[in-house]
Amino acid sequence: MYESSPTEAASKPAAFHCPVCFFSGQASLRYDFVENRIYACPLCGFMFMHPQPTEKELSELYSNRDYFCHESFYSGDNKTIYGYADYFAERMNKQSRYGRIAQKCMHLLTEGLSGNEKKRLLEVGSGPGFFLEEAHKAGFSVEGIEFNPEIIAECRRNHPFPVVCEDYLKIEARPDSYDCIVMLDVLEHFPDPFSAVKKAFTELVPGGVLVISTVDSGSCVSRLLGKRLEDFRRVREHLFFFNRSNIAQLLRQQGFLVLSTSSIGHTFILGHLYERLRLMYPTRARIPAFLKSLGERLKNRTISINPRTKMILFAQKPSLAHSRLVSEHIRKDLAHMDGYDNYYRHLMAGVADLVRGKTIMELGCGTGNAMEKLMDMGAWSVTGLDKDGQSIKKARERLDRAGYGDLCRCLVMDTDSERGELSRLIRLNRPDVVFSFNFFEHTMDDLGLVRAIYRSMETGSRLVSIVPAGSRLYNRLDEAYLHHRRYDERDVRLRFAPFSIQRIYRLGFLKGLGWYFLGNRPYKGLAGHLANYNLLFNLDRAIDRAFGNRVPMGATWVLVHEKNDRRSVFIF
Repeated sequence: MYESSPTEAASKPAAFHCPVCFFSGQASLRYDFVENRIYACPLCGFMFMHPQPTEKELSELYSNRDYFCHESFYSGDNKTIYGYADYFAERMNKQSRYGRIAQKCMHLLTEGLSGNEKKRLLEVGSGPGFFLEEAHKAGFSVEGIEFNPEIIAECRRNHPFPVVCEDYLKIEARPDSYDCIVMLDVLEHFPDPFSAVKKAFTELVPGGVLVISTVDSGSCVSRLLGKRLEDFRRVREHLFFFNRSNIAQLLRQQGFLVLSTSSIGHTFILGHLYERLRLMYPTRARIPAFLKSLGERLKNRTISINPRTKMILFAQKPSLAHSRLVSEHIRKDLAHMDGYDNYYRHLMAGVADLVRGKTIMELGCGTGNAMEKLMDMGAWSVTGLDKDGQSIKKARERLDRAGYGDLCRCLVMDTDSERGELSRLIRLNRPDVVFSFNFFEHTMDDLGLVRAIYRSMETGSRLVSIVPAGSRLYNRLDEAYLHHRRYDERDVRLRFAPFSIQRIYRLGFLKGLGWYFLGNRPYKGLAGHLANYNLLFNLDRAIDRAFGNRVPMGATWVLVHEKNDRRSVFIF
C-alpha cells in the first residue's frame, strides 16, 4: 500500500511510488522546462511537476492580489504564466457554463426525489463567486472556500454568500455536511489532491455529488501540444496532472461512483485567444497588416471552442440504499453464474495441462466453484483462500458433496491485509500453480500482491490468472462488481512483472459486447441477461476458436506466468 504523500513521491522521480496504481520504480520524463520537469508514471500516466514548490511559495502565489488580473500573463515566461490575465473580463462567458454545471448537479441530486429541502453546496476555490451565483439560482444553499483574501473581499461586495479564507486541506473535515462539492480547475493545484478527494468524500452526505474539472493530460490535443500547452507551462501552480483513466481510478479508490466524464470547452474573447495561441507559437512568421487590422476590430468578440484539453467529472458517494440494492443484485447474479459449468470449463481449458497431478492454491475461491472444476480436471489437491467466511463455509460444503473434502482446504484470509501470512502459506505449501479466477481486479494494489506471490513461489512454479480484459470496456458493471481496473496487454506486461509470460489468451467476444452495452445503463442485475448469454455460449466458444483465442474486444484474459530467469515474452 502507498504510504508516503504525493508530494514526497514527486520529490523523488528516480524512486517513484505511484499513489494511483502503486507502481514502484523510475518515473518517465515527459516534459522538460529546464528548471522544472514533468514526470509520468509509466503504467497509469499520472504526472507530476518536479521540483515541487514549497508551501510558502504556494501561499505567496495564491494570496497575490494580481492573481485574478495578471498583466504579465502573456509575457511568454513560464514563471509569469499563473492565475488569470483578466478573470473579470470573461465573467459572462464563464457564467453560462457554470449555470449548466449547477443545473446538472441539482438534477443528479433531485432525480426521482420529492421535497423542497434546500441542497447544500460547497465550492472549493470559489474565487469572485461566479459559480456560487449560478448555483444559488439553481436552488442551492451555497458556501465557498477561497485562499485569496483580495478576491474574497470582491466576492463579499457583490454577493451575500458565506465565503471563508482558508486552506481546504488544513481545516477540519465536517462529515455529512454537503450535498454537493465542486472543485473547478482546483485539483491540479493541491499539494495532495488525494487527501482533497478523500476529505470531500467524508464531507458529502450519502448520495452526494462531487464535481471536478481539471486538465486532461491524456487527450489527443494535450499530447500533441505537449510542452506548448499552457496548463503544463504553469510551473508555479500546476503540480499534478490526470487523464480520464487514472482520475477515475483515484475517485473509485476513495469510494466514489463515477457518473460521467466529458471534455469541457470554453468561450474565449478573441483577443485573449490570440494571445494564448501566441504563447504556444511565439516564433511564427509575422502576421500581415490586414489581418492585424481585422484582429483589432474583432478582438472583443467571443468564440466558443472545445480543444478537449480539459475534462469534467461528476462522481457520487453511494447511498446506503443504493449499496444494499447493488449487493442484492450481485448476490443473485453470482448465484445464477454458479451453475455455468460450460463457461468455466471453457475458460480453464487452455490450462488443463497445468492442473493434472498438481498442487494448486486458489486466491479468491468464493463458494468453491473453480476449486471443484480443478479437482475434476485432475488436480492433486487445492487450497482455497477467500476473505468472506460465508463463502468459505459454502465452498467446504460444495467440496464435501463432490467427494473432495479430504483433498481440499478452504481458509479465510484477506490477501490485501495479510500478505505476510499469505507468503508464509505459499512457502509452506509449495504449490505448483497459484490460480486466480477474476481476483486481481478486486485488489487495489495488485502490483504489490503479485510481487509478494513471486517472492514466495519456487522457481518453475506458475501463476494462472483469469482477469477482465480491455480498459475501454470499464463501465458501471465493473463499478458494481468492485473492479478497480480491466487489463490491457500493456497492463499484463507491467503489472505481472517480474513473472515471465508463458501463455496469453483473450476470450469472450459476445460477452464483451454484452458487457459494453449493458454497462452503459443503470445496473439492475444481470440474471435475466446471463440466461440469454448461456444460450449463446456455444456460439461465443466457436468465435473464440475461429480467432485462435485472440478475439478482438474479448471480455477475458487467460494468463499463464512462470517464475524463471528469462525475460517476459508474449507467446500467442
